[in-house]
This record gives sequence, C-alpha cells and structure tokens, in this order.
Amino acid sequence: NRMFKWVEKSTNKVDDLTLKAIRKPLNTSLILLGIWIAYLFLSSEVQGIEPVFTGHTIYILSTFLSLIWFLILGWVGLNFCDVFSHLMMHMAEQTETRMDDMLIPVLRRSLKIFIVLITLILLIQNYILNPHNN
Repeated sequence: NRMFKWVEKSTNKVDDLTLKAIRKPLNTSLILLGIWIAYLFLSSEVQGIEPVFTGHTIYILSTFLSLIWFLILGWVGLNFCDVFSHLMMHMAEQTETRMDDMLIPVLRRSLKIFIVLITLILLIQNYILNPHNN
C-alpha cells in the first residue's frame, strides 16, 4: 500500500502500470510461499516426529505447487504486455504516421498469445510429457 502511494506521486505512468502488473501476482506468490513453507515443514521429519505428508501425497503437492508457480509467471508475463503496449503507444505518439498506432494493438495481442502458448508448452512439457522430472 505504501508503495502505491509513493508511486502515485510520480508523473510517469509506466511505474504505475508496472506496479499494477505485479501487485496481484506478488500477493498470490506470497500466499503460495507460505503454503510452500508449511508443506516443507509438514513433509519432513522434525526431531523424531513423523512427517504429515508422505509418499504419493508429497508428489501431488509438490507438483501442484510448482504448477501454480508456472501459472503465476505466465500471469506476470501477460500483465507486462500492457506495460509494453503503453510504452510503445507513447513512442508511437511521437511519430507522424498512423501505421504504428494500428500495429501496436496487434503486437500486444500477438505477444499475449505467444506468452500463453509458451506457458502452455512449458506446462505440457513438464507435467504431461515428463511428469516425474519435476
């Protein structure tokens, strides 16, 4: 919250968009980090106490948590497409032609599609084609 107040004082819109792009994924990542730490404590033996999670449960939880990390990275990538688009629009406003004004939305959509495809390819490669490699 303090960061938003500090960033709002600036005249640059890029830092506002950047902070907006990472705010929700960062909050989700912090929650996931807490879950990950709890998982590590519950899946390891501490001073002779048996772990809560063993065997197949550990595999399922670790796979699920790492899958969520991939999705969060894809989410951040999608959000940064808007920041990139804003920067390009600002640069396009300084030119005389309208061609770049028309190309930027197409480039933005193409970049988003590319990020979604790369995220899906990584998920398929790591969790469907090679499930025991994570």
